[in-house]
Amino acid sequence: ARGERDVGALVATLTECRLGSVCAHIVTSVVTKLLIKCDVLSPACLGVSNLKEHRKRSRASKRDPDDIALESRLGRNMLLCHYHDVVAPLILGRTAPTSGGLGSKEAREGEVHAPTPSRDEASDLPLDWTCHWRLTLLTFSWLSSLAGIDESQSISNSTGNLLITAGKSGLLDGSMLGCRGDKKKAGADILAALSHFLVLSSSGESSSKSGKRAESISGKRAESISRRLLAFTPLVPGLAVSL
Repeated sequence: ARGERDVGALVATLTECRLGSVCAHIVTSVVTKLLIKCDVLSPACLGVSNLKEHRKRSRASKRDPDDIALESRLGRNMLLCHYHDVVAPLILGRTAPTSGGLGSKEAREGEVHAPTPSRDEASDLPLDWTCHWRLTLLTFSWLSSLAGIDESQSISNSTGNLLITAGKSGLLDGSMLGCRGDKKKAGADILAALSHFLVLSSSGESSSKSGKRAESISGKRAESISRRLLAFTPLVPGLAVSL
């Protein structure tokens, strides 16, 4: 019950603050770090540089049962809070949260960077609405894949239509690669994040086991990736329009 209240508070906070704010930075980063811990997302989402070490560690060891339980509880509580069918679609399809618009010189000059506690930890995410938007996109895709197949498809299709409309109107310009900074690095980071999230790769977890147990682990992983792809695919046209 306490966990549900805590997650509910986080989700409610996102409905009351704009992307690019300190509150949005904290909430999106916290949720993303939990999903990184569960090996759902890659540290590339947060611009962390030691990706090779993360992949090596991820493939060399099996997922901790506590992490699997954490992913299950987090997903269940966020579904109950209607993050996937109400909150995230509104965030992904709404206008850019800056008073001067996307191209505003004043808005760009007023942006600041969040402090980075350590290079190996956390992130160097700027307080930039596009960073928070991308984290919301990945979280939405993961959570939608946990819903029922029919519900997941319906929500993904409707959200994809929202993205197309927003993209055509220019409201999502820069959302995938950012409005500033090194766009090549941003592109590499988002590709690394999507590859970890959507591509089924061999791992030490399955190769270290044999027989039915190995097949069961591989099957569950494949099913999870398949559901994520089903949830993410309807969003692709809208993402293409935003580029």
